[in-house]
Amino acid sequence: MDFNRISPPHLAGFAFVVALIFSLLIYPQLGSPLESTLSADGHDRLGFGIYHYGTLSFYPSTEPTVMRGPIYPLLVAGSLLFGKSLYPYPLIILQALLHALTTLLTYRIVKELSGTSRHALLAGFIVAAHPFLLWYIGRVVVEPLTISLFTLLALRLLSYNDKPNFQQGLLLGIVLGIAALAKGIFLVFVIALPILLALTGRQERKMNGETSNTSMKRGFASSKTLLLVPLTSLCLILPWTLRNSQLTNSLVPVHILDGVNFAVGDHLSERFTSSPLAYAPIINTFVYPEHPGGANELMELEANETVRYDRSLRAHSLERYRQEPLFLSKKIGIHALTFWTLGSQQIVTIVVGGLQLILFFLTMRAGIRIVRNEGFFAPRMLPLWLVGVYYMAHLPLYAIGRFSVVLVPTMVAYVVSQPHKPNGSHQSQS
Repeated sequence: MDFNRISPPHLAGFAFVVALIFSLLIYPQLGSPLESTLSADGHDRLGFGIYHYGTLSFYPSTEPTVMRGPIYPLLVAGSLLFGKSLYPYPLIILQALLHALTTLLTYRIVKELSGTSRHALLAGFIVAAHPFLLWYIGRVVVEPLTISLFTLLALRLLSYNDKPNFQQGLLLGIVLGIAALAKGIFLVFVIALPILLALTGRQERKMNGETSNTSMKRGFASSKTLLLVPLTSLCLILPWTLRNSQLTNSLVPVHILDGVNFAVGDHLSERFTSSPLAYAPIINTFVYPEHPGGANELMELEANETVRYDRSLRAHSLERYRQEPLFLSKKIGIHALTFWTLGSQQIVTIVVGGLQLILFFLTMRAGIRIVRNEGFFAPRMLPLWLVGVYYMAHLPLYAIGRFSVVLVPTMVAYVVSQPHKPNGSHQSQS
């Protein structure tokens, strides 16, 4: 392939076309045999609730909910503006555009890491045609959005560390805030990112041989910009938190369901050996205490009642972990594997799990190479630490292969890129 003839817009166009072909022609043929539904988690109903009533509610109910974040339902509602009779096709087109954006972000990450257009384009093409990424574009699920947001967060993190000024800190904080409002698991980065950036800055100053006085002055100067990241993200999240507090008289930063995830994850761990290659046979046997109708029944509850219920499930799981620490260890051990591998059906686990494990080990090798050459908290390790934190945050909760798809573009970027020499000059090549 002559990479000199291919530009980033060509790459984005290719990704968009592949996404549409897969979503409109291939997915409908595969979805039914694999028992894959068009919509999951009630996001379609939430989008219709915003469209009809202007509130985050599970349509046709008008009761506001705190079970999901607002960003993806807003995307669904926005797609309805093109014509409700056309749904879900405008949403699929929007998600194909997000997929094209993800390929461009992957391209930019590789350029930041290696500076070569050849490797950047190769990573982009892999992402554009990756079956695991394509699988969610034709469905009403949050993954097409969170994949793009995580990849953008990784790129902004590299850009911020390269130039830790006010503008870069503000942009990083905005992306983090939007990501957290899309999915609450991103809240962990509000705490983790400042710590990782501080450790990276400290290592850089040591490697540059700065004196203690100079190091302290630079550290103080950079800390002011560093604090801008969590403060900006919290400013975006705070209005939604206040909305949730008014509804429930309790602190709900973005959304609940961590208690449900604790309980479902416990159930998966207890019965994992009965179906180690498919989670559907296990999850389908989970019975929600007090609510045998499951998630659909929870959607009909008032917001304060869902919070009370979710907190009771969380308290029950945490008390169990306190009394049975070995069970928690077992759960984390099982989830460490299922996060990368476990699909709803055996064939999905075999195909997707195989791809993810290969990508995982190749990414580990790339990370080890950077650590050996540049140090544990080298600037170019930051997105990989992002991957690690996201991974570990799922382990005590609930971890299946679907959740790891968010990390694929960033990991592909590291596998394909050719790192600079630790003390070499950073020259961009084409």
